[in-house]
Amino acid sequence: MNIDKFKELLSVPTKTYKETKMVEYIMSSIGDMDGVTLTCDEHNNIYATKGTLDEGEFYPMFISHTDTVHELVDKIIVKEELISRPYTFGKTFDKELVPCLKAYDEKGNPTGIGGDDKCGIYVCLELLKQIDKVKVAFFVSEETGCHGSRNCNVDFLKDVGYCTQYDAPGDHLISLSCSGTQLFDVDGEFFKLALPSIVKSFKNEIMVQSHPYTDIMQIKQKSDFSCINISCGYYNMHTSNEFVCVDDVVRAIEAGKNLVKDLGFKKYEFKNEQPTKQTLDTLSSNERKLFDLLLYVSGVRKSKHVNKTENASAKDANIKELKQRFKIVEAEIQAGNNNPVVKAELKEIINKLVLYHVISQNNGKAYLQ
Repeated sequence: MNIDKFKELLSVPTKTYKETKMVEYIMSSIGDMDGVTLTCDEHNNIYATKGTLDEGEFYPMFISHTDTVHELVDKIIVKEELISRPYTFGKTFDKELVPCLKAYDEKGNPTGIGGDDKCGIYVCLELLKQIDKVKVAFFVSEETGCHGSRNCNVDFLKDVGYCTQYDAPGDHLISLSCSGTQLFDVDGEFFKLALPSIVKSFKNEIMVQSHPYTDIMQIKQKSDFSCINISCGYYNMHTSNEFVCVDDVVRAIEAGKNLVKDLGFKKYEFKNEQPTKQTLDTLSSNERKLFDLLLYVSGVRKSKHVNKTENASAKDANIKELKQRFKIVEAEIQAGNNNPVVKAELKEIINKLVLYHVISQNNGKAYLQ
């Protein structure tokens, strides 16, 4: 890794709707590369293509977003420090001090380094340099609702075989779904090849989880190929003490190169189709009740009604899953993650536990207060 180049990128100020400097930095960085076709649309989304496909081939694609949640400051000072990584989404790290980068203003106050998603930007730029045939895209204003990717140029996706986003913290996460949108088939060829690639790159156990929302959801909804979102080395996201682990970013780059090496230049089709009324009509009564409950628990169905005749084993399983998720989300908040999406998820879990009569309504309200 070129640590000075990485620090340069991390020092570029950017916040949702105020991303001009980062967009200009990315455009300039790609403009210096040979053999890359570069465009920027009216939304300031950036698209880059490198190399020419042979017959029957498809591009691997990598994406990230250009905004952060942090307030803009006159100057971001990036410092190299040794830091131990905190508990992050289901993983407890040891207390080993590892090389990290953290950001401060001119008065010495931590500003939040914006690794979410400056790490993703750096990884995508490096992959664009190092892979002969590849597409990358950088989308604006993800943090407040994926506004850039929502307006993605779908023609750019027509010759893509699979897509990877770098927008998850830590060194151990894979997103299977995002806001209810499944990204790939867990039993399909794509994941059977991708998982070993990611594991050997990060050199540790990988956890498959659901992501609240990020741009890969929009790409999946607009395409018929497999997608995935993986860790890229930032910690304490959305807080002033956010930092990035240098070694984890290096491993994220290796994961991208290994994915292309192992998956190649083919298309891994995955159509995330919604069930039709005809399909639902073929379900048995118990299957339909379970389907309706899963819609509610996943947040797709907003009604607060829980079927009183629900199968007992299914109910117990859902309560167990809610309790497990509660522990993870509560720990994230206690560790300093003040992401409003995480707080909203905690509230939703509490409300569902109240509906299941696991806790009383008064206790639920008292906890949330």
